[in-house]
Amino acid sequence: MGEPREPKPIKNENLEGLDLRILFADKTKLNRDVLKKWIRQKYPAAHITEVEDNAELFYTFMKSLEGEFNVVFTYQNIIDTSGLNLIKSVRRKDKNTLVIMIADLDDKAFASLCQEAEKSKVFCIQKPLNADKVKQIYSVIEDWRAFK
Repeated sequence: MGEPREPKPIKNENLEGLDLRILFADKTKLNRDVLKKWIRQKYPAAHITEVEDNAELFYTFMKSLEGEFNVVFTYQNIIDTSGLNLIKSVRRKDKNTLVIMIADLDDKAFASLCQEAEKSKVFCIQKPLNADKVKQIYSVIEDWRAFK
């Protein structure tokens, strides 16, 4: 038969983020691509789903209620409605999913949105996204992971 072979060493792959099931909900591919790139840098093993069209977006949001996703990135205006109204409906059934809403608003409107979003335990971030804001997102995800 021959000599037994040495087992091949397992590659030391970065499994950071393996517990994350992320939904990117945005109509704009560029927005999704930029965010996905930043998330992949920190969490290369995260499972990421993207949706862009209204029917698919609504269906996928409903799947988040069933636990398919544990982190949802959305924008303030989605599926011809307020992203916040959709999140409120999600929150009635699911209090644990981390929701991060990205807004493209002036400072006053952004402050008002964030005040309302906090009632639904939603983290808001204002565009344009930059390295500092991405660090904030990482911090929010890490805090959520620590207490989930």
